[in-house]
Order: sequence, then C-alpha cells, then structure tokens
Amino acid sequence: PVPGRAHGFTLIEMLVVVLIIGLMTAGFVLALGNRDADREVERETRRLEALIDYARERAELQLRGHGVRISRDGYSFFVYDAAGARWLELQDEVLRTHQFAAGVAVELSVEGRPVVLGVGQGKLAPVPQIAISSAGELTPFELALRRDEAGALPLRLLLGDDGEIELRDSRNGPAS
Repeated sequence: PVPGRAHGFTLIEMLVVVLIIGLMTAGFVLALGNRDADREVERETRRLEALIDYARERAELQLRGHGVRISRDGYSFFVYDAAGARWLELQDEVLRTHQFAAGVAVELSVEGRPVVLGVGQGKLAPVPQIAISSAGELTPFELALRRDEAGALPLRLLLGDDGEIELRDSRNGPAS
C-alpha cells in the first residue's frame, strides 16, 4: 500500500458490479415471464383435455355424436343432429366456444395430416375436425399448444394407441 492513499474500490469496479447485477436481474425477470406464459399454455391444454373427456362421456350417455372444432383463436363443441343430418354448435354452460389466451399458438393434425387452421369454409356451416362417436371413439388427432414465440416447446394433446387422450410435454416427456 502507498502511504497517504485511500483504500477502496474504484468507480469502474463499482460500475462493473452494478452492470453484472443488472444483467442477472434482467435474466431472472425474463425467465419468470416465460414461466407465466408456459403456465397459461398448460392451463389451456389441460382445460381442453378435460372438456374433450367430458364431451366423450356426454356422447356415450346421450348416444349422439359430438365433435370439436379447433381454430387459431379457440375451439367450439358440436353435437350431431341425425334428423337434420348436420352438426349443431353447442352453447351450454360447459361445452361452449372458448377463446385461447393471447400469445398461445396452435397446431392440429387429424389422422396424421396437418390441418390448416383459420381457413374459412365460405357459406358452408362449420363442422368439427375431431369427431366423437356415440360409442366414445375419437378421430385420431394431435394438438400442439405453445407460446407464440420462436423456440417455444409445445404441450401436445393426442389420442394414444389405447384410445385415451394423452398429454405430452415436449420439454420433459409425458406430462403428469
């Protein structure tokens, strides 16, 4: 040590420490934001899984075909009217049109073929892409929901080999 000189940190050393703390804080805040968005995607996926299971049970109990129509913005449930040979959109307390939360991106494949979502049918009445028979059998499908940003991994809802709906987390394997 040099006599007569004060000991301590220089201004540059202090600024470097403040910069490092700022970068760590920014990274932490960004990570929390993604976690909230991931929770929203998981909540949407689990809600849809439960509603499809409910529609399946209802189809079996009522001995009427039901169906689900997925769009970019949300989904709707339908019931088949055999007398009129047409699909009627349901608007009851449970099976009604639902909008996805903002920032949720959706991809759908039915029977192994990708479905282009958001394409209108013109003057034709909307029909479901996923049919549920009165025996409770579903059209094979795979639905992926993810954050609407590059690199976001999806949660997948699909019809398993055993005929049951499975929820798969692309990040960690099967979801519980």
